[in-house]
Amino acid sequence: MLFRSERVLGRQLPGVDVPWRDTGGDSLMALEVLSAVERRIGCRLSSEILQANASPAWMARQVQRGLHLRSSGTSAHSRLTGKLWVITSLHAATVHDRRIVEGLAGDVDGDIVAITSLDDELESVRSLEELAGDCARTIVEQTEKGVPVHLLGLSFGGRIALHAAHLLRQRGVQVGLVGIGDIPCAAKDVRFLAMNRVQRHGDEPPTSALRRPWITAARLAKASVRELVAWATSRRWTWLIRCLVRPGRQALGDRFASAMRFAIRQGQVMGWKAPRLEGEVTLFVSRETGEELSYLQPTLGWEGHADLVARVDVAGSHTSYHRDENTAGFVAAVRGRLLHHANQSRKVTLPC
Repeated sequence: MLFRSERVLGRQLPGVDVPWRDTGGDSLMALEVLSAVERRIGCRLSSEILQANASPAWMARQVQRGLHLRSSGTSAHSRLTGKLWVITSLHAATVHDRRIVEGLAGDVDGDIVAITSLDDELESVRSLEELAGDCARTIVEQTEKGVPVHLLGLSFGGRIALHAAHLLRQRGVQVGLVGIGDIPCAAKDVRFLAMNRVQRHGDEPPTSALRRPWITAARLAKASVRELVAWATSRRWTWLIRCLVRPGRQALGDRFASAMRFAIRQGQVMGWKAPRLEGEVTLFVSRETGEELSYLQPTLGWEGHADLVARVDVAGSHTSYHRDENTAGFVAAVRGRLLHHANQSRKVTLPC
């Protein structure tokens, strides 16, 4: 564990009992260490190992404990048929994603599939359909043939989940739960949601904001870089996006890069032709998003893309509904929908 930690950090650690937070490592680096150890021992470990005050020695003891539980046969067994895939809105799995999978480990096998990074996007701007195609291929390649899949898309990943479900069904894969995490369907609603979070007490009502076109020739000259990037993304103008993003990223750093990633996602939604799914999708809506988008239908625009949309309200905001103190409640909500789909499947397969 010490060796792996030093390789990730790129320097020698002062000792095996020094807490991870005191070595300069962050949560993503800790996750990289954990993933490397898991590949080495062939066993999934709890993300609790990634506590900020954990030391390499403490981590090693937890690894030994996990191996002991595995060899003694005391680990939990899945009770539901199929495999759950959590589709993140980022280019790498986070501790929060892992905790969702771990929280459901007693109910269903699970794994995580991530979307491309900002660097990838700048090399070749991709459509939402192409991103969904990549996710669908990954799921097919890493799921045993004949095993049903459940898809849970968080934030932007919710749109990927819907489109990937469509592509998987075209390939003959059985898809159960299609969960969409706290996101509206239409680009215009994404824009208002972002605007409302930045300007909580703006002087423009939602209906007026939605009547305006996304961008017009008159506004183009004074549009923000983020609007320009979203507009260029919807038209697949990679050269313009590179010219706007790369210099700004070098000058302004990670905060600018994060805003540009959001703008690229907005542009991808603008050009997306959402498919229609037979059956049901489940929409998980945080309390804050439900209040901000109360002017929409309760199903936030998804009613046009499935036979049935089940809405499940959860605590928190868009950035916290599946994290930290809200993880247990969100996992319980997902578990309930998985059990619902399992019961529905049993009813369908019962002989007449």
